[in-house]
Amino acid sequence: MITSKLGFLVHEIDSHHEVSIIFETMNARGKALSQFELVKNLLMYQASRSDQFSNDNALDSFSQRVTSVWHRVIQTLQSANPKGHIDEDQFLRFSWAIFPKATWFRESKRDSTSDIHKAIKENSKLEIYTTDPKEWLESFVLHLENYVENYRDIVNPQFHLDWDSFMKEKDNSIEHVLPHGDNTLEIVPKWADDFSQTEWLSYRHSLGNLSICKKGWNSSLGNKYYGYKRGTANSAPNEIVYYVSNYLGMRHIAQKWDEWNPASIKERQKELVEFAMERWPGRV
Repeated sequence: MITSKLGFLVHEIDSHHEVSIIFETMNARGKALSQFELVKNLLMYQASRSDQFSNDNALDSFSQRVTSVWHRVIQTLQSANPKGHIDEDQFLRFSWAIFPKATWFRESKRDSTSDIHKAIKENSKLEIYTTDPKEWLESFVLHLENYVENYRDIVNPQFHLDWDSFMKEKDNSIEHVLPHGDNTLEIVPKWADDFSQTEWLSYRHSLGNLSICKKGWNSSLGNKYYGYKRGTANSAPNEIVYYVSNYLGMRHIAQKWDEWNPASIKERQKELVEFAMERWPGRV
């Protein structure tokens, strides 16, 4: 059989993204893969079917981006337990559970986080996906990239959380992006460029202006202007700026809003309220 009937099919691909298309097609009856591997190829496959990725360069760029993020996730998870097993599927489930564009929670199907591969396929039929598939796919990849370090710190075997001690320690503080201290607009005149006295009084304690923060960071940030607090994507890891904060809320503010003004606060407050109402329907 080997000498007379064994044959090989060779197909040379022209671009990086074709790998995922071939994989999705030919592996349908192959060995069962992890959710993490399946989702990686599904994202690239779905991109290849979207008109928004009609340009080969755009497809290749997205495929390489996905591959890079998947590699980083594995490395980051491995760093938490270098000699032990890493469960990338569990990371994927946790990430999906808090992804703002996920829809499993709307039907209260608690087991819908077990098959993320199937869940993403289901999302691709919904309006939240079909209105802008490119934005959906790219935001999910960015979400995984941003969340993996936080997840790593949670599952790190050296990290043991004593809830009673955590509550007593009270190491967290509330950061007011727009400072709330007396005479803020006089102390830092740049704030007065964006807020009138009436607006400052109205918005300083609003939900959209608040974020959880470390106590030490809160005192260091003080009344500083938003441009300083925000930092940049190139800020050093030890800088006390939102961009490199371990708190997702502060990092999200830095990534989404270039400026901080009444419109920014109202937009973030609306985002937080909608998030809470969708996550906990009937309880908010």
